[in-house]
Amino acid sequence: TYTVTVTGTGASVTHSTAVALTVTLPDDFAISASPNSVSVVQGQSGTSTISTTVTSGSAQTVTLSASGLPSGATASFNPSSVTAGGSSTLTLSTTSSTPGGTYTVTVTGTGASVTHSTSVSLTVTLPDDFAISASPNSVSVVQGQSGTSTISTTVTSGNAQTLTLSASGLPAGATASFNPSTVTAGGSSTLTISTSASTPGGTYTVTVTGTGASATHSTSVALTVSAPSSGPRFVQMAAAGESVSSTTLTATFTTPTGAGHLLVLAASVYTGATNQITRVTDSASNTWTKIGAYCSAGHYSDGEMWYAANANSVTSVTVSVATATVVAIEVNEFSGVAATNPLDVSGGASSTGTTADSGASTPATSTELVVGFLAGHGSVQTMTVTAAGYTAQAQQTSTNGTSTPVSVVSAYRVLSSAGAQDLTGSFAAPMYWAAGIALFKSA
Repeated sequence: TYTVTVTGTGASVTHSTAVALTVTLPDDFAISASPNSVSVVQGQSGTSTISTTVTSGSAQTVTLSASGLPSGATASFNPSSVTAGGSSTLTLSTTSSTPGGTYTVTVTGTGASVTHSTSVSLTVTLPDDFAISASPNSVSVVQGQSGTSTISTTVTSGNAQTLTLSASGLPAGATASFNPSTVTAGGSSTLTISTSASTPGGTYTVTVTGTGASATHSTSVALTVSAPSSGPRFVQMAAAGESVSSTTLTATFTTPTGAGHLLVLAASVYTGATNQITRVTDSASNTWTKIGAYCSAGHYSDGEMWYAANANSVTSVTVSVATATVVAIEVNEFSGVAATNPLDVSGGASSTGTTADSGASTPATSTELVVGFLAGHGSVQTMTVTAAGYTAQAQQTSTNGTSTPVSVVSAYRVLSSAGAQDLTGSFAAPMYWAAGIALFKSA
């Protein structure tokens, strides 16, 4: 408040009067945001407190609004208007379509006499997400067999996350396994679908699901299960090796063998005629019969074949020797073979050199199953089956540390015509070897 003196000056006299001047400040306020930056994941929301203070005059009603929002985003205030000096909660909400990026959101307070603004930096980040696929996306198997597909994942946004894999939609008697069972997005896993002899034939949609912390996605694999064709048929193979001499060695099948199937074991034993396999046992107590043990006098080498006919379902097969030695084994499972007295003819040989030959055996019929093996001793070199028409299994090698190595390769074929059969093989350098062959009657 001020006193203003008003003076009147004349020729002969001067007089004054006073005017009281009162100056008042306008109603005004300030506005601010805390925090002034908000980060949200696409589809989520974040908040900031909008505060007002009276800077002059009296408090007035301030109406709040926001602008500068990205598409798909909204802003709300609680309350939507305040008396200057009060505060409101700003909620910024985004949708799955809101583009990622950083935006300046302007918050405006509008009063009766004045308008002020403040800004909030809004950062929208994309969520951690992934895609999943299968290759191949269709798998065909014969009842009792298994098939595989590679499950691949990719990061589509955000960061990689851990994914747990699962499968559904399997037919009766079928199982699914993943190796590994969890992956980091961007990685892959091998899906193995195993069927049993009781799995119904048909085509099924197997759904493979990847479950992460922030997202879940699925892909499908078409599984076709068909009945086995008539006649002998390979089902699966189990192998075992060792790095230390022992008196027993066990091979474990990926899935239990089918009831009534033929099991054929091929073995390479380092100790020759002095310490051969004494017995073969399995998890179902089947009867195992020795087909032959092939070795040469003075050679520390022995190749053997055993079989179990019309076998009960097993998960593992064990060979035993009297004295610890180095052994390598492969056990093949076959269906469609005669349940009783299936062995027709067999033969084998043992020597040294760069080629191996079991010798010829002639089948009684034209539809028999032929199973043979090559056994190498004193060397870890690769053995190659050279006889035509055979499917050879992967070579199994055992050692005692780095000494006394033995290897075995089994092979099989199903005949379509009669004629003498033998199993031959070759290797780069001379070594002691054994080779055997056995022919089994079709069911």
